[in-house]
Order: sequence, then C-alpha cells, then structure tokens
Amino acid sequence: MHTHILDFWYVGNVPGIEEMGVLQRELNRYVRKGWSLCTALVFAGLYFVVLPAVLEGQYEAYVGVWGSEQHVVVFGTFLLDVVVLWSLFALVSIVYRWRPASLERCKAQAFQPWPWESNPKAWSLQQRKTLVTILLNLHVLAPLSMYIDSLSGVYFRLDRASYPSTWEILTQMVFFMVVEDCSFYFLHRLLHTRSLYRLVHKQHHEYTSTIAYAALYAHPVEFVLGNMLPVGLGPKLLGSRVHIMTYWLWVVLRDGETIDGHSGYELGWSPFRLLPFSAGSQYHAFHHSQNSGNFGSFFTLWDSVLGTNEPYYRAIEAKKSH
Repeated sequence: MHTHILDFWYVGNVPGIEEMGVLQRELNRYVRKGWSLCTALVFAGLYFVVLPAVLEGQYEAYVGVWGSEQHVVVFGTFLLDVVVLWSLFALVSIVYRWRPASLERCKAQAFQPWPWESNPKAWSLQQRKTLVTILLNLHVLAPLSMYIDSLSGVYFRLDRASYPSTWEILTQMVFFMVVEDCSFYFLHRLLHTRSLYRLVHKQHHEYTSTIAYAALYAHPVEFVLGNMLPVGLGPKLLGSRVHIMTYWLWVVLRDGETIDGHSGYELGWSPFRLLPFSAGSQYHAFHHSQNSGNFGSFFTLWDSVLGTNEPYYRAIEAKKSH
C-alpha cells in the first residue's frame, strides 16, 4: 500500500514500522543505535577534521610527484582509489575469515550463510570471476574514464594556498552526497528495467547476499555510468570551487560507504549511519535478496518519497509479527 502524502512526515506514536512516517522511523533508528553513535561521531570527527589537517603537511609532496595538473587529477586519484579499495578488501577478508562473534551478531542477513559456506565450489568460480571483474573495472575502466574526462581540462583547485577548511569540506561533501544519491537512485531504477537488467545489471545481482567484493562487481557499462558518473557529478557541477583534496576525501568516503553497504554487516558505530535518512547494509541486503526496491545509495529519502522501500518495511513488520 502506498503511504499517503499527508502521512509521509508523520511522527506520531505508530505501532507498526510500515505505517510510520519517515521522521518517526528515523527517530527510532537513532534511538536503536544508542551509544554506538558516539563512536560514529568520533570516527567522523577524525575523518573530517583531524585527517585533512594531518594531510595538509603532506599535500605538496604528494602533488609534486605527479608533475602536470592532469596527472595529479588522473593518476593521483587513481592511486588513492586503488590503495583505499584494496586495503578495505584486505580488511574485510580478514574479518570474513576470522568471524568475530561481536560482528557475526551484526550480520545484515542473520540466517543467510556466507556464499563460501553455502556452496564452496560455486564460490570458488564466483570468486575468480569477481576478481577479474574488479581488476577490469578498477584498474582499466576507472583510470581510462578519468583520463578521458581530464581531456576537457582540469577544473579543480590544486594550490596549497586555497587548501580547504573543515567547513568547506563538510558543506561540499553534503552537496556531493545529495547529488550522488539522487542520480544513483534514478540510474539504478533505470537499470532495473527489463532490457537493461538483462543486458547489464543482472551481473551485479548474481550476489543475492551482500559481501564487500560485490561493491565493484558490475558490468562495465554499469560501472562507468551507474557508479562512476554519480560520484563525479557533484564535483563536476561545482567545478573550480572544489579543491582536489576535498575531491580525494570524497572519493575515499564513497569507497568506504559502498564497502560498508555491501559488507553484510549492519554496524551501529559506522559513521555513515550518522547521516539523516541513511541507508545501510541491511537496507541494501534486502535489495539484493529481493531484487527490487531500496534503490538509494547514501539515503533512503527518494525510496520513501516514491514508495520503493515499502516492501522492505512490510518485510520488517512481518518478521517482527512472526
């Protein structure tokens, strides 16, 4: 059933999550996170305040390695992206192998075994296929796309004198997230139309349960147009008002969010859960398991406005009733 527009922002004391307004759901989500939000705040402060201050002293040395402005933007970003993503993959690989009890209790799909547990033989084949796809997307298509984009000119600020303040980083990051989430939502829905799903998006949905490696497991067309385009759109719109350091912090943030969202763990202390109307691993796991709804990346807002997350909340209510 579609949520009536007058009920959309309702914050009354409604017993069922399906009937709750968006604000009531959001309030309940923050209450459930409890003290773990304090840890998330610490992580956010370290990232947005401490890290940029530390990196400022290393900025000129890193930029100087690449020579031309074009090389700074293309190869500097590419190296950063590669190091961050493979480091995150290595970290989650250790966690998946170690399986700490504290994290296993946070599994987004609590009763769904990991793919290497449910069918080791099939996983061995899927793992090789996933690795080849990640190498193609991350090491070939990503730098090639960035290089082609740079041919029209470098539009970031690169000088040390205009190194961004914390306020500039925060405000531009919010803009990037809003633009990315909006464009990702509608491109994602487009990929779920019958023809595009069969030709393109079906590859990503070979993973019916979410794991970190699935974040970059996508058809080349989807990787460039459905993943890279939304990430680059916000910085492109602001142009020279964006410092390259802000862009790099944004790339790392988006890498972390997509790995977090696909990790299979719903972590209360994740700094991404501080965001109002934030999505999460459990939210995205439903999309993979049901192959519909929950199309957003950072936020649940477009899903809520257009009713595409109603099956998710109905499923939560059904489980609670059961």
